[in-house]
Amino acid sequence: MGIFRLTPGGMTVVRLCPKRGFHPHEPPSDGSPDVYMNPTLKVDIIDLRRSQLHIQIYLQAYLLIHDMNMIFISAL
Repeated sequence: MGIFRLTPGGMTVVRLCPKRGFHPHEPPSDGSPDVYMNPTLKVDIIDLRRSQLHIQIYLQAYLLIHDMNMIFISAL
């Protein structure tokens, strides 16, 4: 896990790069003062996006209740 930001100079390098997708670039001549690396950092990554099935079921329930002229308040 790393934390980084692009400096204005870095934004120019990325903008002018002809390659597509994620790929490395040469480090800047002044080093990398804006990079923080911590190899002992422990993180849990949780995907909070709703699955497509969840969205489809939610939409079907909403349409059914809407057609019955009922008020529907969702806690999802």
